[in-house]
Amino acid sequence: LKVPIMMAYYKEAESNPAVLNKKILFESSTEILTEYFKGSKSLVPGQTYTVEDLIERMIIYSDNDAKTLLVQNVDINQLNDVFNRLGVYMPETNVNITVRQYSTFFRILFNASYLNKDNSEKALALLDKVEFSKGLDNQLPSNIKISHKFGERFDNSYGGNQLHDCGIVYYPNHPYLICIMTRGNNFDQLVSAISDISKIIYNEVDKQYKNK
Repeated sequence: LKVPIMMAYYKEAESNPAVLNKKILFESSTEILTEYFKGSKSLVPGQTYTVEDLIERMIIYSDNDAKTLLVQNVDINQLNDVFNRLGVYMPETNVNITVRQYSTFFRILFNASYLNKDNSEKALALLDKVEFSKGLDNQLPSNIKISHKFGERFDNSYGGNQLHDCGIVYYPNHPYLICIMTRGNNFDQLVSAISDISKIIYNEVDKQYKNK
């Protein structure tokens, strides 16, 4: 949910820029989600954050407390509008979404077809700073930029845990969209699979375009 939440706020900011400066108090964590890949920074209880700060922490460090505060304060109609662009129903507790549908978030950011150009570029720049680097970009050359977001879920009711990574790889003059969703019992194996598949795809793209 973190990418569409960001998009909802940036869309609102196009008509109401002050929304990004709104201050929200973080009292204490209410998150019960277990995290395997933890971010290096977390919110401090008793501290006040702007919406802009919370968006950055939610995206860069995948902070679930930041996400919760943003969801509690978001214009729900604006958030629903982001999902309506995909024809996806957004229930309160869970989202069933396909790889193709989720990748659309990145396509409309790249094409600036939902947010304006400045906010689309702003969102992609944040996604380029995502701290998690064990998935899509793990085996790519260090000079290749990638705007992406990962997500994880502990869930045995649907055949095991889930780990996903989706984004845009900026291969010179030929950027491409890649979205990989995995399921299994071992997160280390899942992230390794994502990394290996991403490297295979990069190598194929490189074969096609490196001399063009």
